[in-house]
Amino acid sequence: METRPRVTIFHVYRNDGTALFLHPFESLEKLISILEKYDISGKYGNEPRVESLTLFRNDLYVMIEDAVKNWVSEARFIPRFVLSALVFLVTYLFFSFAVRDPLPMVDEILIGLAAAVVTYFLKSKRDQKSNIASKRRVSLRTAVDRIVFQEDPFVKQIEAALPESRVADVDAGFC
Repeated sequence: METRPRVTIFHVYRNDGTALFLHPFESLEKLISILEKYDISGKYGNEPRVESLTLFRNDLYVMIEDAVKNWVSEARFIPRFVLSALVFLVTYLFFSFAVRDPLPMVDEILIGLAAAVVTYFLKSKRDQKSNIASKRRVSLRTAVDRIVFQEDPFVKQIEAALPESRVADVDAGFC
């Protein structure tokens, strides 16, 4: 069996007691590629609160939703655009030939544009709820759920050294 490379997330308590997660998920594209290509583990020094781990996991879920939404939008842009253009053309031609009116082009263009925009957004909503998007969303959420945090003595040393380094910075005038 092939072993995948590993990425590590660190949970560190700051001087004021707030939790800090150090992770490589700086963009939505990077989030998807890391979750799909790497095994992810977590390390902590002092025992993290369950609430902070839950908030971190929920933040990752929100990032996954946005990443999948962007991915589907990019992947299905051309078919949506072509369908909207076709709807505009058919609507424009129908109202041009079937409905006679005093303003020859203005209302046909406006009705065609409205129909094309509605088609584009309805197709976009349908693509977001598609089977492919749901499967990708579930696989990425499963990858997040597999992240397990374990105690690490090195992170514990870092947390212990943080208050000392802060005092040294204040004494040296580097606030």
